[in-house]
Amino acid sequence: MAKRILWAFVLLSAVIGIAVAMDRMQVESQNRQVEMVFDLASAQQLAAVSDQELSQVLRALADAGVHSAAVLPRTVAEYGVAGRRIPDPIHGFWQDNHQYRELLSVQPVGFWEEDLEAVADAGLGVVPRIGNPPWDQEQMWEQAAVYDPHLVVFGGRQAPGYPDQLQQTAEKLAELGAYAGVVEFAAQQGIEAIAQSDRAVRVHGITAPEMRRLSPERVIARYMRAVRERNIRVLYLRGFVDEPADWDRTLQLVDTLSLSLTEEGYGLGFAAPFSQWSVSRAVLWTAWLGLAAATALFIGLWWVLPFPGELVLAGLVWIGIALVSLYDLRLAQTGAALAAAVIFPSLAVVRFPYLPGPRLRLMAETIAVSLAGALIVTVSLSDTDFMIKLSEFRGVKLMHVAPVAFAAVYGLFWRQVPVRRCALVVRRGEALWNQKVAVKHLILGAAAAGIGFVYLQRTGNFGLPVMEWEIQMREMLERVLLARPRSKELFLGHPALWLAGLSQGRWSWWLPLAAIGQLSLVNSFTHIHTPLLVSGLRTLYGLILGLILGWLLELIWKRTKGWWAYDRIVRLFRVR
Repeated sequence: MAKRILWAFVLLSAVIGIAVAMDRMQVESQNRQVEMVFDLASAQQLAAVSDQELSQVLRALADAGVHSAAVLPRTVAEYGVAGRRIPDPIHGFWQDNHQYRELLSVQPVGFWEEDLEAVADAGLGVVPRIGNPPWDQEQMWEQAAVYDPHLVVFGGRQAPGYPDQLQQTAEKLAELGAYAGVVEFAAQQGIEAIAQSDRAVRVHGITAPEMRRLSPERVIARYMRAVRERNIRVLYLRGFVDEPADWDRTLQLVDTLSLSLTEEGYGLGFAAPFSQWSVSRAVLWTAWLGLAAATALFIGLWWVLPFPGELVLAGLVWIGIALVSLYDLRLAQTGAALAAAVIFPSLAVVRFPYLPGPRLRLMAETIAVSLAGALIVTVSLSDTDFMIKLSEFRGVKLMHVAPVAFAAVYGLFWRQVPVRRCALVVRRGEALWNQKVAVKHLILGAAAAGIGFVYLQRTGNFGLPVMEWEIQMREMLERVLLARPRSKELFLGHPALWLAGLSQGRWSWWLPLAAIGQLSLVNSFTHIHTPLLVSGLRTLYGLILGLILGWLLELIWKRTKGWWAYDRIVRLFRVR
């Protein structure tokens, strides 16, 4: 009876998640305009290398679809080379700190009037780039204000005014009436104190060194992926600038990018923020009933809780989350999302051997539990701040490790759980501790640890680099499918889930690998900056293709299992 009540709460939360997801898709569909901003310094290099006037280059870029140009303030070194007078306060700072002259020489002083005028005369919007030099920036703000910029992009690792003058920067930005450009992957310190979700747009750029390495096709694919999959609405462009022919390559790049955007239904123009969107605390609290219920159900798989123990436990978990939300709503949202991302895939995989019925039904129920977790994550992170990554989901490493670890540990003790007497678990633990281990198992264990290390390092944005062949495979899948399925779901997790079905009613060591597919499924929906339709299609493709691959692997194994009958040393090719 208690379990039915708890599963009813999970179902209720999933229904709420569907309603919230539909609302979010409507918000995402309303913002389809993309702005292309060209770097003025790159345009100046193009003019020099192609022997053209800067005005010709800028007008040609405007005709190709560029709407704005980003202007950087000139540095101390550039002022010195040009023989221009540095303002007295900055010059005094330079004199007082001459021991740091190499560092200070690259710090910005102010905009040159001819740079700003060249952009305006070409009919392009002026986008100032303002950094965080160790002196007052009042002059830069005043120069920018003359040209009424609609967008300001902050450069460097620190937002202007960091650490103790961020409020003044926010006020300057408000006085301009400009949007803040939040640069993707820049991790700028203090940006959250300046950029508000109703006055901010996300920016994706490719650095000058990368432009020298990447082909035009790869550049376009990267920009399109940023727009399509990460809600980027400002593309920061640079040109190929090494030889005269690069001007034609750059113009063709911009033309092709403009065409690609319009063909996918995006408009070209000045970018605008996403609409303000969030859900009420009442909706969050109701959705978190399902999280509390799933937590109790998961613990019930490990420990026998006599009636009404599971209901009491679920109630305590729910009250705890609700109290945290009254103290700090953002903390409760991110904490609940992380809990759901760990609990639901773990629950889905651990209960797999106990599900009745044919294999397809087993897999359907397992996937349904994970999808319920994905919907609760969607509700928990329902806010525009998450959509533009001013606030982020935390705990990526934990959610990629915990479900796999739970599945593996449960496999060691699955005949002793749920626990009624601790003595049985202690006895099993002692037996495992004292068990003799063959050298071959040590070798396989070391190999598994190495694979696990690589797997963990590949999570997140800044781990091990992706190999070239994998990049090409991903881009091929992007061209063929509307949304590329995740590799660990397609090639590992979902095939393992299919093969685990061969051990119906018993524990299978394919299940820890299957947990990777389920946690990855939920993880896709923690990326709130990814449009929900893209996450849904990615999940659907991964499930269909991954299970088909598992079915093919089963057929291959059945046809060739006789070949492995003599593998009595390693016994590597045993499915069960």
